[in-house]
Amino acid sequence: TSNISTSQRASNMSSSCADCVSTTSAICSVIGSDDKIGEAVSYLKGDGFCNLTDDPTQCSKSIEETLPFALPELAKLFTERDREYCCDLTSLCCFPPTTTTVHEANNSFR
Repeated sequence: TSNISTSQRASNMSSSCADCVSTTSAICSVIGSDDKIGEAVSYLKGDGFCNLTDDPTQCSKSIEETLPFALPELAKLFTERDREYCCDLTSLCCFPPTTTTVHEANNSFR
């Protein structure tokens, strides 16, 4: 059995959830920035991806048309659903934003 109390576990989960959400936000800031999108497009159009395909010209065109739209949308989606993704991917944030233990709830009625 664990020596960690329920409130300590909730506190640790909350802190870990905050870390996950913060990290997700930082990643979204990067993938949604115009500079990084430009770098990704340049890299993928070259040796990073398109030059390895059967049709580098078509690949480059598709990258140029898709990434500048897709990356900001992905960043927006991940930001809007950060707690959900942290729960799904790491089991963090899998509790209501405001947690009240049964003991605390029972004591509030006395």
